[in-house]
Amino acid sequence: MKLSSSLILLAATTSTWTGIKVLEITLCDVLLAGALIVGFFEYLARSRTFSIPFWILSLPIALMVVFAVHALSGRLTTSVVAIDSPATNDGSISGVIVHCVRFVIATSIIGVLIRSEVVTHGSLRGKSLMQALMLGSFGSSLVAVLAELGLSFDAANYQIESERASGLAFHPNSLALATVISIPLLGYFSLSSNSRGWKKFFWRFALIVNLFALFYADSRGGLVVGFIVLIATGLFLMLSKRRMHWIPPVALLASLLVASVAGPVISNTRLAASDAGAAQSSAGRSQFLSDGLDQFASSPLFGVGLASGSSVVVPVVLAASGGLVLVVAYAIFVAVPLRQMWASRNDSLIAACLISAIAFLAMGIFNNSFAERFDYWALLCGASLASATRLVKRPVPKRSIS
Repeated sequence: MKLSSSLILLAATTSTWTGIKVLEITLCDVLLAGALIVGFFEYLARSRTFSIPFWILSLPIALMVVFAVHALSGRLTTSVVAIDSPATNDGSISGVIVHCVRFVIATSIIGVLIRSEVVTHGSLRGKSLMQALMLGSFGSSLVAVLAELGLSFDAANYQIESERASGLAFHPNSLALATVISIPLLGYFSLSSNSRGWKKFFWRFALIVNLFALFYADSRGGLVVGFIVLIATGLFLMLSKRRMHWIPPVALLASLLVASVAGPVISNTRLAASDAGAAQSSAGRSQFLSDGLDQFASSPLFGVGLASGSSVVVPVVLAASGGLVLVVAYAIFVAVPLRQMWASRNDSLIAACLISAIAFLAMGIFNNSFAERFDYWALLCGASLASATRLVKRPVPKRSIS
């Protein structure tokens, strides 16, 4: 295996470890930088292929346009309100640049590397990337569960004061997002015909640990979306295995189980109506949402400034920060891969990536994560696999005989 491929696989593994940093830089970023540099030299040596479709570049182009407009209008150093993590966006020009770079890395850079891996080494590499992503997510979830059971880890960012688990992520909501988007892929690998013996057991164990970590992260959005994704994954797996006759009994059993345990489980989470912290959080979210909508209304085309967008809802954050220009670019970036995956949904792995990508977008209603390194791996890998599938199925034109 080439060095760049190894670095990309390691980047996928560590992408959910947002709390692990080297000199204030996430471990994943270090690996991605290495993969990009080594990959470039492999390209010069003609041992690697890069294929960059237009939609992968939509966000960098939009960010440059918005950045230029804001620079000319003096909006780059205005006050910051919840556009990104405070550690990387302090309202200064450098903070805005770092934020934009993080956004481009999470979307376009990772997209280019994933597509290059699939084009250069074939569809099996896409599956390996998703397995690496799930392995890293399992590691973070395992740390969270073990920490909840009383084992301490120096690397674990466990929120003692709020009794919410973070695993290897920087925040409980980050852990919750990673666990939610992992459910379809872990379900796929746990029942894949290529997973036998200890591998099948491992993926099923990873799925169980993942669900416990989601519970301990105690993200309200994560619990709600995760429950829906779990049901969707179950239906997808039964349909893909042609076990439609299982759906009625499984649905009945699941309904009885939910009815019997939903009350006690919810009472121990922030979904409970009596949770004062959750009520305070809801009030703050409502205010942020209102502020973000007001900001977008005041400058709908280019937004009020990349360092000034408010809200915890991803579309509103983008609209307030970069206006319709950034929103349209983001819509192109996610819509094209979704359409490609939908067209190739008969492939079970692509279908699992599609469900995972939709789960991520649904989580954007509750959390403003749109620049974390693990956010778009399933979306981008699924699209790359779908493109590779179409190329394989495309008939070779017959050469005319003159």
